[in-house]
Amino acid sequence: MLRIRYLNEVHLGGAMVALVSLSVLAERSVRAEDVATVVRHDADGVRVIERTGPARPRSADPRSAIPAWTGPRDGEILWHNYLEEAIYTTAGISIPQSSLITGTWLNPPMEAQLIALEGDGTPTWTMPGTQFEVAASRDADVFAAIDYDDLNVTVYKWHAASGTPDWSYVIGHSAPASHRAVAVSADGTIIAVLVTAEDGRGLGRLYYFGPDSSTPLGIIDAGPGTFGRNLSITPDGRYVAFIAGLEISIVDCDAGTLRYRFDSDASSDPITISGDGQYLAYGWLKLYVRQWDGSAYSPLFARTVPGYYLRQCTISADAGTLVSAWYISGFRQNRVELHELPSSQPLWTYDYVYGAGDYQDIVYDMALTADGGYVAAASLGDQVNTNPEVHVFEHDGPTPVFTLDTPGSMFDVDIAEAPDGTVYLSACGKTVHANEQGRGGDIYSILLVSGCPADVNADSVVDIDDLFQVLGMWGPCEDCPEDINNDGVVDIDDIFAVLADWGPCP
Repeated sequence: MLRIRYLNEVHLGGAMVALVSLSVLAERSVRAEDVATVVRHDADGVRVIERTGPARPRSADPRSAIPAWTGPRDGEILWHNYLEEAIYTTAGISIPQSSLITGTWLNPPMEAQLIALEGDGTPTWTMPGTQFEVAASRDADVFAAIDYDDLNVTVYKWHAASGTPDWSYVIGHSAPASHRAVAVSADGTIIAVLVTAEDGRGLGRLYYFGPDSSTPLGIIDAGPGTFGRNLSITPDGRYVAFIAGLEISIVDCDAGTLRYRFDSDASSDPITISGDGQYLAYGWLKLYVRQWDGSAYSPLFARTVPGYYLRQCTISADAGTLVSAWYISGFRQNRVELHELPSSQPLWTYDYVYGAGDYQDIVYDMALTADGGYVAAASLGDQVNTNPEVHVFEHDGPTPVFTLDTPGSMFDVDIAEAPDGTVYLSACGKTVHANEQGRGGDIYSILLVSGCPADVNADSVVDIDDLFQVLGMWGPCEDCPEDINNDGVVDIDDIFAVLADWGPCP
């Protein structure tokens, strides 16, 4: 079987527009497949291409490089799942359900999986399919996915208690948007799906649903000859912004109308809308930021980083923080910048170490906590493993507080903060580098910050009961909550930690 799937294309204004997804199927086979993901960059723009072919024997165990994490912020890999044949595509965290949903493709098991954030990584439930991309409501019990079978896109919605979908909806003769095709608002009120409808010349088409019905609340078409690329949704589900071809559209889901539409100077992946719908950011040659003035999204500022191109951007739910990721044309160095809106000057800039080898490094995904307190970036990594594939930053400074070095490439990252201050991180992707023809997938669930580690009995207050519990576990103690500083032994340092945090948890 030979399949070439053109995932992303950037076209400057006036250049010819191509359909976002093209699959050439010579024959179907049950044999395992390998895939290589390559980024192409030229004067007209950038595109991401996936090439699949028959699986080849592995020369070595792809997990021979042991994942490692570093940084001043306490971090713990709660669990790590490895699939020998399939690749993880995306993942999304739900804090109230203490779970994440993830999707796989390429080889069995091709399925959606719901997994508890803490535990041993065993799925709570699974559902088989072909090529899943998933999303979760950060603050509610709503999980969604699209499954693509080379002809149709099927939308699914679940709640955590059951792997049987609450409903499904088939979008015929369509392909998913090239970068992100499904999003769920943080409050779970809106599920948005972006596709390229392959009728006539093709066009980008947005569907949006409520959580309780498979009947779309609305369908918004982009212009003819466009193709879906990426979408962004506000936490309350009121606004969805999406890119199709050169067109950028903002939809008011409450009113069921198109709020605003305009043409950008390039068709590219980056698009983000602030939680209140006031700010919009996008771009490729530049980072463009616009602000709603009551009737239009008017230009606020445009930022150029000499020698760099914009790859990702996202705005926090509270509309205060904008982060962006940039790359150089040779794919040897990435840059992350953080702005406090509406300022056009970054608060800080972080440059990755310049890479080496033939493989391409690019920031593939970014995520922010709701208040912009933490920034997570997932990248492909280079051939000689110069930089970790996952970086986490705090809002106030450019030094990574946590990094994760994985054997391959990370395609997706999510980060969410619980009410008690606990921060969870998920990252998933391919076990070998994206550019390498291969297979296998990894997903990580990470506890980045415990909101109240001295509350060892989890009753939301640090008091005499916690002190007695620590004393009761005195001595060597591996992976136990009484070992508050995680040094493998319960001793006087843990007593001091209890005394330092005495009182109600924040």
